[in-house]
Amino acid sequence: IYGDTNPQDDIWYHVAATYDGSDLRLYVNGDSDATPISYPGGIPTVDNSLMIGAGGSVPPSNYLSGFIDEVHVSSTARDQYWISTEYNNQSDPASFHIKGVQIDSTDTATLVANTKAINIAGDWTNSGGTFTCGSAGAVTFNGSSAQTITPDSSSFYDVEFNNSNGSINVSTDNLIIDHDVTLSADTTITATDLNITITGSTNGTTDFVEDLTLTAGTGSILFTG
Repeated sequence: IYGDTNPQDDIWYHVAATYDGSDLRLYVNGDSDATPISYPGGIPTVDNSLMIGAGGSVPPSNYLSGFIDEVHVSSTARDQYWISTEYNNQSDPASFHIKGVQIDSTDTATLVANTKAINIAGDWTNSGGTFTCGSAGAVTFNGSSAQTITPDSSSFYDVEFNNSNGSINVSTDNLIIDHDVTLSADTTITATDLNITITGSTNGTTDFVEDLTLTAGTGSILFTG
């Protein structure tokens, strides 16, 4: 099989060839580089040596004028997505990304905290998933910039609001806390047109490190324990 790429001097290339039992394929830099050649029936077993970097004649000829590094021979015919990923990884590891098919999923995720602590430095967004809080282990919002909490219908057990930027915004859904609440100094929580409910159903405590300031609005803070 012959490729369409005309290699240039002093440039690194990633070359891969595959055979899946019916077609021969060639890839250069992660992309298909030639029209596949149909070769049904399998490759016959011979006693000749495998030539890499030279023609297959005996003695070998048409030597490659260059360098070859990291040769891999696999019993699996890799697809183009795998080969493209391998090329991206080797050509620029610092900015490596997966180049593959888009996967759409309609499933919902479940996160079970049990007794583990969760520290959130960014936003918390629940889009229809299930969050099960444990009876120990707090969720701490401790970002250094403004944070947004979108809880959906899930509640929290122990929560600490300790944002050094001072701004936490509750968005879209009411916030329900079942146990301890700690609001650290200089942290402001905004829940416009929403409710914050602290049930205290398990004898929790509410601790405000400094004075609590309530700003009038259409939402409410409910202590129901």
